[in-house]
Amino acid sequence: MFHTADPDDILKGRVTDVYFSRTLKILRAKGVNPSVKAEFIAKSLPDNWPWAVFAGLEEAMYLMKHLPIRLRAMREGTVF
Repeated sequence: MFHTADPDDILKGRVTDVYFSRTLKILRAKGVNPSVKAEFIAKSLPDNWPWAVFAGLEEAMYLMKHLPIRLRAMREGTVF
């Protein structure tokens, strides 16, 4: 299912964007543990393509299945 990182590595934070590591460090230093909302958007597409196909929902749901969250997303395969 995953081609670039092992799901266990992702869930344990061994593979992440540096933004998340820095944010976690700051929140811990300040003693803050907020509830958060996340939104993922595509601001631009490679080579200025005018459209894309939404993919990866199944993989994202697999990673988050144990979390007490509500997930909303467009349908897999949606052209946007």
